Amino acid sequence: MSAMEIRLHATLRQAARANAVRVEVRPDQTVGDALRALVAMHPALAPSIWNADGTLAGHVAVVLEGRDIRHLNGAGTPLGGAEKLDVFPPVGGG
Repeated sequence: MSAMEIRLHATLRQAARANAVRVEVRPDQTVGDALRALVAMHPALAPSIWNADGTLAGHVAVVLEGRDIRHLNGAGTPLGGAEKLDVFPPVGGG
């Protein structure tokens, strides 16, 4: 096991009352596993990250070592030796 830093942005920081959280993960685990560990520590984040059916919310952006997981294998993306994960809530503007 190793520690992964999950950096939270915007409203997610407020919900977790933290800018970043460290979770213990193994290289053979996935982004989804890391996010489930995050939500286990901060349950208030669950509706911002997961849909009711357990799938990753489409409005949340998750970036593994600078790469958007939507362009990889989504929540099933292997962590490998990654050390950082960024999670962004939806951003509105106009």
